[in-house]
Amino acid sequence: MITSEESTVKAKPEEMPSPTRMPFMLAVSLLFTGWGLLTTWLIFAAGLAGTFISLTGWIKAICHDDTQQHP
Repeated sequence: MITSEESTVKAKPEEMPSPTRMPFMLAVSLLFTGWGLLTTWLIFAAGLAGTFISLTGWIKAICHDDTQQHP
């Protein structure tokens, strides 16, 4: 049985992080890393560099969002 107190409680909306292109860049970089394992070290090195850059960018974006939401 639902009491009147329980029925008046509304759910709070969840705050979404700001959009970023870093997940796409990470996926492409991992693709290049795998392709580089099969072909040449230049593509592999480019994939590793892209993976590092996209991961650090994504982590910075997430940390920046956390600091903006909690002043």
